[in-house]
Amino acid sequence: MKLYSESKSKKIFRRNRAGLSLVEVLVAMFVFMIITLALVAIFSSIILMNEKSRQNSVSMEEARTAMEAMSKNIRMSSQVKINEAGNRITMFNHSQEKCILYNFTSSDVLRRREVVIPEGDRDDCSEENGGDNCNCADSTIYSSAVSMTQSVMDGKFFVGETDKSSDPKVIGKATIQIKIDDRVLQTSVSFRDYEGIVQ
Repeated sequence: MKLYSESKSKKIFRRNRAGLSLVEVLVAMFVFMIITLALVAIFSSIILMNEKSRQNSVSMEEARTAMEAMSKNIRMSSQVKINEAGNRITMFNHSQEKCILYNFTSSDVLRRREVVIPEGDRDDCSEENGGDNCNCADSTIYSSAVSMTQSVMDGKFFVGETDKSSDPKVIGKATIQIKIDDRVLQTSVSFRDYEGIVQ
């Protein structure tokens, strides 16, 4: 009889030590895999959003820097002209004694070109002479272009000429508009040819 009780206790011991069945293991693995995939998807979307936010921030900073440089040059310039498409602006900068050209290219990059005007030709671009012989609008005189931005952006220039004969008199201004994705940055700069308008 003793043998019988030993074998019964061994069976009970074996039954208590029994592992998981194959179905239980597969279900646990499936649940673990679903949770892992969800966590990976959330983590990767956070990383992508963070990278896009960083790129947007860099693009906006480049646009602001470019806009400030253009505004500064326009303030110190005369003979400010745009092309028909509005994607190129030229000017004669009196402080640097240079013709400067900015344009948004077909590859959506803002570029700058400049050329120093020889001393004998600078009078042609002066406000006193009306600037009629100033050749800053001739794009063939410029040196090679320098990219001002690395980010993709589109832009336009708008120019309102100074009109001293109208009533009221109008001070000219240039408006710079830069578009990055769905955001638009815009600034306007008054021209410096306001003699006779502002007392």
